[in-house]
Amino acid sequence: MDRRKHTLARVKAPTAAVSTRNRIDSGAAQLFVRNGYDGTSMRDLARNLGLRPSSIYGHVKSKQELLFRVMERLMDEVLARAHEALSMGGEPEELVRRLVVTNICQPGPYETALLQSELKNLQPRERAAITRKQRDYRNLWLRALNDGQKRGVFKIKDPKLAFLGIDGALIHIERWFNPSGSLTRLEVAEVFVDWILNSLGFQQPAKGHSGDIKNAKRPRLRR
Repeated sequence: MDRRKHTLARVKAPTAAVSTRNRIDSGAAQLFVRNGYDGTSMRDLARNLGLRPSSIYGHVKSKQELLFRVMERLMDEVLARAHEALSMGGEPEELVRRLVVTNICQPGPYETALLQSELKNLQPRERAAITRKQRDYRNLWLRALNDGQKRGVFKIKDPKLAFLGIDGALIHIERWFNPSGSLTRLEVAEVFVDWILNSLGFQQPAKGHSGDIKNAKRPRLRR
């Protein structure tokens, strides 16, 4: 019996540690967004989470490491969702549609604000690592935009410039979106999908006769 209890304790311990680590990361992200990196102390974080400062340092060495960890987790999630969106294939406009929806409806979206406001506070090595991930994300978008341009689906002269405009608009959403507002994230995503596709020069197929492929219904966006 004692051996069984000891084994169970060993199994449960890592889970508890991971849970506390996630709480720390999530709490830090919220404070960094609300108060800024310089305006947030480890003591503030501990107080906000109901933990002792010494407990925080049992899971992270410094505030700098914590900022990097939060940003790295965010970018890994963003990249994973973008890869998934493109892996299903489809026409260029459908790829863009999925990329927009996954961006706006991603978990922990408020953390995206950190990528613009606090990236400068990372040490050069860590900042370069996040910048590489941002470049990888941009390249996923460019894959869809370049394909659409070559096939004449998108009427754009410079896919890179188009991406910068799209990325800026999507990031800015976190500055004004209100979860208690009249529109859900998915509804906002639907509006932005139409606006972005129009800005890319995409023309919706004209409605044909009944039974014509052009009369097919537009697929509904899902979270």
